[in-house]
Amino acid sequence: MNWYLTTLALLALLQFSATPLTPVAPALLSWHREGTGTSSTEFVNLKKSSSHEKAPVRMLNDSLGPVLTSEAALMIDPVSKAVLWEKDADEVRAIASITKLMSVIVALETHIDLTTVVTITQDDYSDFGYNNFVVGEEVKAADLLAATLIASDNTAVTALARATGLPHESFVSSMNQKARGLGLTHTRFADPTGLSNENISTAREVLVFAAHAFAVPDVAALVRRRTYDLTSVSGTAHELKTTDQLIGGILTVIAGKTGYVTDSGYNIVAQVTRAAEHPVLGVVLGSATNPDRFQDFKMLSFWVWDNFTWQ
Repeated sequence: MNWYLTTLALLALLQFSATPLTPVAPALLSWHREGTGTSSTEFVNLKKSSSHEKAPVRMLNDSLGPVLTSEAALMIDPVSKAVLWEKDADEVRAIASITKLMSVIVALETHIDLTTVVTITQDDYSDFGYNNFVVGEEVKAADLLAATLIASDNTAVTALARATGLPHESFVSSMNQKARGLGLTHTRFADPTGLSNENISTAREVLVFAAHAFAVPDVAALVRRRTYDLTSVSGTAHELKTTDQLIGGILTVIAGKTGYVTDSGYNIVAQVTRAAEHPVLGVVLGSATNPDRFQDFKMLSFWVWDNFTWQ
């Protein structure tokens, strides 16, 4: 399925009430606690969604939800878009490297040739966070994409953005234009890496652009991988390791992206499932420590599965 058309359809589904779906303006993006839809083990499967199918039903009403360290959180049924639990989901916060999902969207929408060989420059290189490549190293754009999404590599995403042919300011402007096009009114981007505290969004709006990114085949193939081996065109072997510690654990990660800077706290957005459980899509922002963000996400996922049933 054409991913662009798929994600346009997804955005339409993100706006709904308990009544049959009707077109609404992008600026009215919202989720409620009622909805319609069906579940899928894939991130989006719009062919299976229907306004005549039912959202998850709350089984237990004696729990207010898990106690999390995160400042904000939101978990939904990824097909019906029914909200299953939320905490300060509309609070504007720094989102750190979750920003890279929008960077990748913009890069791919320029129709960048992923076989292009990119030479890492001094301007690409970052002294902060994760960096796998050195100045002068020649790397395929496809491997820069992998390093961006799996290892959250700041040098890689900067080089990838440059490889689109857009100047830095134009690339960031395109990120913000894309956000507005998705109906995001509280999301702003300042750079492709997420290092600036001016990369901001809300839990609710993060799920919108994360869903858009995860629906792209080139992205979906990478955001569930624990490792990725590559050899640069220069001949250097690299083993990329994911920053997402949920991958390979008790949950099955369908898609995920982490983010951290000092002012944002520890963040993660992901879609997960487990055994016979239905997939859930969620985000936690501002967890206290690196282990806490993964524990927060697991606690929230298990709370949802314990308290809701899918019919």
